[in-house]
Amino acid sequence: MIRVFKRLALKTALMAGVLGAGLKLLRLLLLARAYNTFVILPYWPNICDALFLITAGLIGLIEVGWEVWLKWWKGRGTGTGG
Repeated sequence: MIRVFKRLALKTALMAGVLGAGLKLLRLLLLARAYNTFVILPYWPNICDALFLITAGLIGLIEVGWEVWLKWWKGRGTGTGG
């Protein structure tokens, strides 16, 4: 049971990081567009790249929430708590 929660905690941190990276990239691109400047990065990102990162992070967090909810639902009424 501890392994499951360690895995879920790690997955939550990774997905939150992906979501945060997508949001920061989107903010950076929108600010560069608003100030009519260039963004110098190792690759040429666009809004779609930021949206892909945001979507991947949200889907990952939804998966983690769903798995935690299922474990809670399965443990209801048994007195085991999971």
